[in-house]
Amino acid sequence: MTQYLRAASDPEVLTELCGAIDRGRCVLAAGPGLCAEAHTVDGRHPPLFEDLLKGMANWCSGRRLIDPDQAADIHTLIEKGFCVEAGQELEELLSDKSIRQQCLRDVLLCNEANVSSLHIHLATIGFRAYLATYYDTLIETAYSAVRRSALAKYYESSSNNILQDYNEGHPFILKLHGDVDNQDSIILGDRSYERILHHAIGYRDCLQSLISMSSILFLGFRVSDPDLEGLVSKVAAFSNPLKRHWIVVPEGHIPPLKAKRLWSDRRISVIQYKVDATHSALESFLEQLAMPLSRVGQTSEQGTKLGSFGVSAKIESFGNRWISSSLASFSERSTTMSTRPRLSTAIEVFFSYAHEDEELRNQLDNHIALLRQQGVIAAWYDRKIGAGREWDSEIEAHLNAASIILLLVSANFLASGYCYGKEMTRAMERHEAGEARVIPVILRPVDWQDAPFGKLQALPKDATPVTSWGNIDEAFMNVAQGIRAAVQELMANP
Repeated sequence: MTQYLRAASDPEVLTELCGAIDRGRCVLAAGPGLCAEAHTVDGRHPPLFEDLLKGMANWCSGRRLIDPDQAADIHTLIEKGFCVEAGQELEELLSDKSIRQQCLRDVLLCNEANVSSLHIHLATIGFRAYLATYYDTLIETAYSAVRRSALAKYYESSSNNILQDYNEGHPFILKLHGDVDNQDSIILGDRSYERILHHAIGYRDCLQSLISMSSILFLGFRVSDPDLEGLVSKVAAFSNPLKRHWIVVPEGHIPPLKAKRLWSDRRISVIQYKVDATHSALESFLEQLAMPLSRVGQTSEQGTKLGSFGVSAKIESFGNRWISSSLASFSERSTTMSTRPRLSTAIEVFFSYAHEDEELRNQLDNHIALLRQQGVIAAWYDRKIGAGREWDSEIEAHLNAASIILLLVSANFLASGYCYGKEMTRAMERHEAGEARVIPVILRPVDWQDAPFGKLQALPKDATPVTSWGNIDEAFMNVAQGIRAAVQELMANP
């Protein structure tokens, strides 16, 4: 193998990549091929870009949003290799953003596709950030399941805090073309994306800075993907010449001369893996990247590569998807195998409260500070939303990721349409599904027993409101002890 065409099994490649990850400067650029690894119960896979566009044209035709001739013309464009133009045409035909969003959701099988084991592996690796070019939310879903905390998500319209998160070491995902969660973010055509890069100077500068500071690992791309060439060009234009980058592809996918040019012109090494039906070589490669640098390439006493997952038959529900619980094997192998210390096991605790009760929430937050200092929990509430971020989607992401949801109950809480009508409703759905533990914390006297959460064990002791205690610190200490007990129970039975 040469410097520009290398094998995924090469220990030097693994050491090089793991070094970049350990230095906290490796960013994953995720292509459409990763989404295609997901599957439904009946074996269907989300489509790649060409078939996605065809499926969207068919979806529109079937609902009489466009006539059959228009659908046929779009198919012809795609078959002739003009996918970018076909995407732009569909974006303009689907001018109603909510319909465009629903079309994408249906064609991408968003309510049916299961997160793949590749996504789970990627969530265990300590990437500094993720750049996603496709429209699914599989990486975020896998990340939340593995880390028990939400992955901060950015779009062009909410990119103000990206560099702050990067410099402070907070992982995030940047959706370059939007996704199905945000109808205003979805970009199907190259013209729309280029317009953003031209007019949104702050976003362009942010992307330039992100690339210049990082080593990029490209995964899930084909040579023909238009997004790959666009990203590679940006790496060549913006990147520090001393930075190394890599693209992982199936063996034989990139000709040696093309690989040579990528290395000579762009400082990108091509990493090849052997292809089989289960992508076992790629999975092994990703497992190695999740290991401490000192143990890369070693084997366990049983002779298997360290870092390999033992996938159990158990299935866990998470949000609207089913995730194979290869996660359960973390604790089983912890005595003989080690993952990077950056992999957080802190349990996310979500505060649902009325802003009129903010002072009491702050006092409770102080009383659970020891749990935070010990790395046991990561507390989250809406005041942690940074400037420029979309507050509704940020709240929803953390509400869907949290393992413990605290309902801070008062008359203000019950009167709040957002707290009671949205946050409490979603919290109880996740509680009933066994996805999260909901704990009512009674702050002030109020008639709450007939609420949907009235059947749950509340804190403090005997559900006596915090403000009715003679010593409010004793009340919050009792609440903190109850939260600690719940956390310990969750950690003992993940």
